[in-house]
Amino acid sequence: MAMDEEMPEDALTEILSRLPVKSLLRFKSISKHWYSLIQSPCFISLHHNRSPKNESLLVLRSVKTTSAFAPITLALSVVSNKTPVLDLDLPFGGQPASWLNLFGSSNGIVCLFNSSTKIMMLCNPAMREFKVLPQPPFHTRYTSHLRFAFDPKTNDYKVLRVVASYDPMAFTFTLCVGRVQIYHMSTDTWREIVAVVPEEILQCSQRWCWSSASLNGVFYWVANCQGEIIAFHMSDELFERVFLPEDIRTNPWSSLSILGDSLALVTVEFGRMESCLEIWVRDGNGVKDPWNKKYSIGPIVGLYDALGFRHTGEVLLRRDNDWKMVSYNLDSHTLNEYHEEYDDLKLVHRCPVLSYTASLVSVKRPV
Repeated sequence: MAMDEEMPEDALTEILSRLPVKSLLRFKSISKHWYSLIQSPCFISLHHNRSPKNESLLVLRSVKTTSAFAPITLALSVVSNKTPVLDLDLPFGGQPASWLNLFGSSNGIVCLFNSSTKIMMLCNPAMREFKVLPQPPFHTRYTSHLRFAFDPKTNDYKVLRVVASYDPMAFTFTLCVGRVQIYHMSTDTWREIVAVVPEEILQCSQRWCWSSASLNGVFYWVANCQGEIIAFHMSDELFERVFLPEDIRTNPWSSLSILGDSLALVTVEFGRMESCLEIWVRDGNGVKDPWNKKYSIGPIVGLYDALGFRHTGEVLLRRDNDWKMVSYNLDSHTLNEYHEEYDDLKLVHRCPVLSYTASLVSVKRPV
């Protein structure tokens, strides 16, 4: 008698849903029944809900080369407290990781943009799946903003693309009226929407509008050099300005992240050789809900910018002089090197660090 016939279905599901993705991918070959169970939407959802959150980080890092004259090589890597840095060997369309930019991670799926070929991609690193997105309408236009997240209201993974024209002589952007596009993974198609886009999001280039966060199907990002925050609701397809009280002093180094279940804003003030950080948390999800200052950090010696938070009560910081990732413990108020085994973890300047949890969600079939 087969093993799965000896075990009640509920018990089998209960056991398998608590196993890591790597093991489940192997177990799919045990029988047709296990294969069907493990790839079923209900099981994938159950497994994801039971997975530890924020267990790993996804980063773009500089890789050491043997020659001092060799070009900089980048790697897309998973960083965990439990294992050494893992460089992902994925088939990025024949292009090296040095051309990649990260634009979001949700439920184990990562959105990438190849700045050389202008190709957008989704991948599931744990399943080694890779999907090139179809070209959006007006794909030759400049992409001012690109964001990726899961929309819980529609149970779909979506990419937001704001299209603009760029004048390289004046270093300015002009919004292409009506050119706001959304990609739906469920149908593998793009569509254009009618949306009023705040002009603030065009006042800085995509390179410097890196600070963003996604929470409950809403994108948030620091939109311009004055630190204004813009929200885009994926379900309602509306842009909004987020209220900030006058006592929050934003600047181009302000960054957004998720702390617990709340949107957090980290502001940074630099001295000659020291940094002071304030962490503000918004109470609620409305654009006019109040913000409260939760933590003050510093002054600490050195220049740092904020990358995000770990569930262990740490703030991740990038040190300016060597681009190394370090952590600041909010309970003990201590600054620590991230880990000795990560001595070569040199991050790409101003590139985000994404929270990552391995999942069974496939990018090759509808959700």
